[in-house]
Amino acid sequence: MSADISSVNQSGSSIMRFVFKEEQAFKAAWFLTTCADPKHKPSLEKLAQLLYIVDRRSLIETGFPLTGSQIVLGTNGPVLQEFMDFSTADWDKTFLNKVYNLKDAYSLDLLSNYFLRILQDTYDQFGNLDEKELATWMKGNCPEGQVPIGEVIDPAIILESEGMSEENIKYLKEEAEYYYQFS
Repeated sequence: MSADISSVNQSGSSIMRFVFKEEQAFKAAWFLTTCADPKHKPSLEKLAQLLYIVDRRSLIETGFPLTGSQIVLGTNGPVLQEFMDFSTADWDKTFLNKVYNLKDAYSLDLLSNYFLRILQDTYDQFGNLDEKELATWMKGNCPEGQVPIGEVIDPAIILESEGMSEENIKYLKEEAEYYYQFS
């Protein structure tokens, strides 16, 4: 996991942090794989891109992301750091087995109807794009991707780019930090 990633951005201010919800991340990834044609399951990179879009939307709409993973700018746009770290550690044996062995809707018990809806909406809108097309879309639609590659992206930048007031961002940042500290 990447809990060791700096919690301070390039300008020296603290970064809004959330608790990474591993089980929710895997269940969301499983849901996205069930939307795909069984012969063309999404790659790890595409799953990470789709989950980033879901996290971004959830953050904008509710103030909290689905997975809670830190966001880092990769070569093809923003990526969910803890999700990628865990997933790439043993991609074939651990991640794919864990995701693909979730067999039914019971496996989705941690995902609310809201999350299931935005997962489905995200797949409907972006599932037909490949990794490069998703990266192009993110570069044109996600202004937070303007930091240097490898830099942690502060979720507050996303909220600010979507017009949230400084006061509301400060409140959400305090809430997120409280949950992060006491999880």
